[in-house]
Amino acid sequence: MAFIIKRTDGATRTVEPRPGRTLAQEIFAHGFLPPRPLCSGLGRCGLCRVRFEDASLAPAAEPSEQELLAPEEIADGWRLACRRQAQAVPDGAVIFAPDIEQDGRRMHADAKPDAKPSATRGAAGEGPVGLCLAVDLGTTSLHWAAMQNEICVAHGKELNPQLGAGSEVMSRIGYALDPDGARELQALVVDRLEALADSLSEALVSDVRVEQVCLVGNTAMTAIAQGRSVDGLARAPYRLEYPGDAESPLSERLPRCYVPAQIGPFVGADAAAGLVPLLRQDIPRPFLLADLGTNGEFILVQEQGGEVRLHAASVALGPALEGIGLGHGAMAGPGVATRFELAPAGLVAKEAGRAMLRTAAGISGTGYLSLVHTLIRAGALDRDGHFLDPDEVSSPLARRLLASVEEHAAHRALRLPLVQKNGQPLHLDPRDVEELLKVKAAFHVAFDVLLAAAGITAGDLDSVQLAGALGEHVSPADLEGLGFVPRGIAPRLRAAGNLALEGAKLLCYETSSRTRLAQLARRAQVLDLASDGGFHAAFAAAMTFDHATHS
Repeated sequence: MAFIIKRTDGATRTVEPRPGRTLAQEIFAHGFLPPRPLCSGLGRCGLCRVRFEDASLAPAAEPSEQELLAPEEIADGWRLACRRQAQAVPDGAVIFAPDIEQDGRRMHADAKPDAKPSATRGAAGEGPVGLCLAVDLGTTSLHWAAMQNEICVAHGKELNPQLGAGSEVMSRIGYALDPDGARELQALVVDRLEALADSLSEALVSDVRVEQVCLVGNTAMTAIAQGRSVDGLARAPYRLEYPGDAESPLSERLPRCYVPAQIGPFVGADAAAGLVPLLRQDIPRPFLLADLGTNGEFILVQEQGGEVRLHAASVALGPALEGIGLGHGAMAGPGVATRFELAPAGLVAKEAGRAMLRTAAGISGTGYLSLVHTLIRAGALDRDGHFLDPDEVSSPLARRLLASVEEHAAHRALRLPLVQKNGQPLHLDPRDVEELLKVKAAFHVAFDVLLAAAGITAGDLDSVQLAGALGEHVSPADLEGLGFVPRGIAPRLRAAGNLALEGAKLLCYETSSRTRLAQLARRAQVLDLASDGGFHAAFAAAMTFDHATHS
């Protein structure tokens, strides 16, 4: 059984589908779906929409497709590839792949030279000192920096080339359980790193080349990049099969790759590396490092008996914090709303530079947090995330906001003061609020359980260092107001930036930091929240914004 994928430029691929793969994953595997922040099967983003050439061969539309696609589009054979098992596609069907030109939400490569490297020689005159390529391989994005000694000479960011296989950790692991899928994912990363190394040598100085790679990422990303098994991460009880703090080859064209110590099954080299700059700064203890992306990694650092002690935990957050899987979700960037405020006339949207927006490419994850908190403070949303009835509120501002609630995609949604480039308005859908509630509940429970295991309270923390997708643009007041953290913690929340990459840059050359990190990782107490019998009950109880403050 086989079907054909066709691109608008006429290129075609014949696909013999593999068991367990979605149609979107098969299109990705055959090179017709470039890296995109997909919703991993939620049927919310629409970036995987395809058209059956013969509409009579298209399967019956699901409710999610009926909400996202117009009736005439469904009649013409449009469907969402993420919602279809590839093996269910009729034999001989011809399917047009997604049109990448229509996607305005891609994060494009951003490479910047910082300084001109020089071909200096070491003290013993052993030859030119080369570059170290520090790489933070996130589930969604790839950040890199080229280091010469302690100087960053170039840096950049782009989407993880594996992204079409799934936008969160477990979908990527599921893809990699198939040996062919694992090889595909590894090749995408290795090929990209080879190209980076070549371009750096060409763009900088001809006799300076990349002589080392320091790779950090969650445990799934580092395992896949090195061609290691992900079996221990695929099902409970989860196992950390590769503790890191070792070098291994990636390819014949790349130098040996160092992966720092990893702490637990889902507390990987990215979170561990993030400790290095914090310990170097001698941040007062106890402090909590929260590295937040599609997976939340938490490390509590204490001083006990003159020694540094770690408690660590992880929890699945999903891709919502990175703006993925939400109705108008987008990764933060120009033209993307990252913050909402109240004005006398109602809501005001702003982008990262605080410029006011009226036309937007989308809303970032932190923008959604800001929006929901703003509506709760205004009295338009209740603590369970439901829109109130205008008759139930006394505030004129709340009534004015609720006047914009209307039927949209078969749901009662709030029309926002933003339009897309095509003039269509953006809405806050109740399903978006539910996704944020899930993230909040997971964060809140992990935070509480970790502190309880360490025998301290939130009031004992000197700081909470926010790294990853959340830390760059989020307002501490939003996290406290929505109940991510207890009241009174907001002044101690710190936006720490990309600590994983900063740590990788230091670990390129600081062998003493490598040794110290490995020692700390071996002594760390790792909490297994997945096996905690009380976690699910606590998660359900936390599915409310009951800590929200009203003004």
